[in-house]
Amino acid sequence: MKKIYLCALGLTLSAGVFAQNLVKKGLGPAPLQPGSRVIGDKSHLLSKTQGGAVSGQYSPIMNLLSANSNTANVSNFYSGLYMDSTGVLSASSGNNVIFDNYVGNMLDVRSVIFDQVNFNPLFAPTDMFTIDSVFIQGIYKKVDATQDTLYIMMTWGDTTNTNLWRKTTSANWVAPINSFSGDRFTPRISTTNAQGNAVRTATSVPATNKQIIKYKLTNSDTVALTAGYSKFISIKLPTPITIPASNIVSCAYTFVPGKTYPAGQIVFSQGGSAQQQNGFAYILAQQTTPPINTIADVKNYLADAYGKNGGISFGKSYRYNQSPTGWSTLIAPDFISGPIAYFNITGNSTVGVNELEKLGFELGQNMPNPYNGSSVVRYQLAKDVKSVKFTVTDMMGRVITQSTESTTAGVHAINLGSYSAGVYYYSLEVDGTAVSKKMIVQ
Repeated sequence: MKKIYLCALGLTLSAGVFAQNLVKKGLGPAPLQPGSRVIGDKSHLLSKTQGGAVSGQYSPIMNLLSANSNTANVSNFYSGLYMDSTGVLSASSGNNVIFDNYVGNMLDVRSVIFDQVNFNPLFAPTDMFTIDSVFIQGIYKKVDATQDTLYIMMTWGDTTNTNLWRKTTSANWVAPINSFSGDRFTPRISTTNAQGNAVRTATSVPATNKQIIKYKLTNSDTVALTAGYSKFISIKLPTPITIPASNIVSCAYTFVPGKTYPAGQIVFSQGGSAQQQNGFAYILAQQTTPPINTIADVKNYLADAYGKNGGISFGKSYRYNQSPTGWSTLIAPDFISGPIAYFNITGNSTVGVNELEKLGFELGQNMPNPYNGSSVVRYQLAKDVKSVKFTVTDMMGRVITQSTESTTAGVHAINLGSYSAGVYYYSLEVDGTAVSKKMIVQ
């Protein structure tokens, strides 16, 4: 089984800007226990966002993959997580010092990625919402009865709040990342070089904009040392967080053992040397097609063109100031992989009533858009109809393609093929009533 290392390659950009590491992260693949969500699962796609109550579990990484129509090019892997980075991960191919101190997600409910039927934001910019639980996918293995903890840092605020966020723009990245990165906001943190759990939220983050959760892992969170399964660990927040309107959220977490480990101890093993201490690995989604050998291989599978959602990570070289200036004070954006976690979100959305209620059908925006190669259009019918016709035209109104589509009630997908670069319009005509949208081919 091949290892995939974080920092197997590194890129150092010009002075004063960020570096981005290539070829992620742990070992894989990562089988799931029965009942776990997997890439390609559709249960998280159909969100009610046309106004009214919202209640459900939403994953920035899973929804990004589906929104970008690239679940086939990404696989699940596991990677060791340890707050001190002196522990060792072992596999059949050898041992590797664990790199990751903290990993997590950025959550932006104003993005359309959470509603892949209507392509509306989950909430309007004026809507508050509440988070009461998070679900972290991982593998917790115990070899003794020591009480271990998941340490979770949640922060939230609007993007103008420089006490909470550090901003990066497309100018901070080299091609091709600069073509799809846009503005990214990552949480500010404070670190020391001392051994132990030395990473905390920055002192500039006010108490009103953060919650620290110390979740005591239990036997029910574990998997067998030889099982090869992962679990979604359900973590109920001590106090539900009411997120103000237009705020983005970060959730970063790490594994904190209940006792001091000697450096070099094997704290997680999947088929290599015997595990010597309790340990935890997180599950991530990572680009596998094409393989990432150079920066040119990086694709936009985990980039949100519509908001600030994505993965974040903080590693050993950042903590000990072995990376460019600034990396030790933020949990950096990640364009190659993303930890899989879900947020339990409730609230009242004021996103406008959509076409489904007015017309009896609704046509979604193609995703991704703009695109190069392939894209997907989804539509929904409130009830069975007599005829559905889908047409693509150019700027001059000339018909490029036309097809008949499914007439049964429910959600349907239309795969768009390759067109010459330019602006096009596509329309859905249902029993004589048509709705059109614009798309761009690069």
